Amino acid sequence: MKGRKLFYLIASLVLPVAVFLFLKFFGRNEFSVPPLFQSEAELPDSLCRYRYDWPYAIPDSVRASLPFDARIELVVVTFLPAEGNAGGGDRLVRRAEAMFGDDPVAFKRMGDAGPDSDTLRRCVFLLSGKATVALVDSVGRIRGQYDAASLEDIDRMTVELKIILGKY
Repeated sequence: MKGRKLFYLIASLVLPVAVFLFLKFFGRNEFSVPPLFQSEAELPDSLCRYRYDWPYAIPDSVRASLPFDARIELVVVTFLPAEGNAGGGDRLVRRAEAMFGDDPVAFKRMGDAGPDSDTLRRCVFLLSGKATVALVDSVGRIRGQYDAASLEDIDRMTVELKIILGKY
């Protein structure tokens, strides 16, 4: 009876260590942030009268206005009202901007609320509801949409930026 208990004790200690070591040396933790709007079924309900190609990428004319260059891989585009009326969103976005100051990420604030800005927000960046921030890669694909006034959304954006940049 004593030998059996000793066997179970040793097995219960060795088995988790063996599983951990196996996963450590033979497993791979890889995460990805897939682009949004890669099929027609993902198109949000919108009043826009544009014809969208699939997989969707923002038009080259809009992408040219974003600060992409040889070093910049991602651009965080924000559509926030004038300073002081952003409901805390501007502060959260600036906090995220400070976190990625040395990385190939640029932050671009689009014009204040107006008809052109609203058309860009809804019809080009396909933001709906409370979403005021879009994450765009160098190919023009939308990688994420976030509410700038939500701490949870901005934290999710920073995690997704780290995943895309391979910093996790």
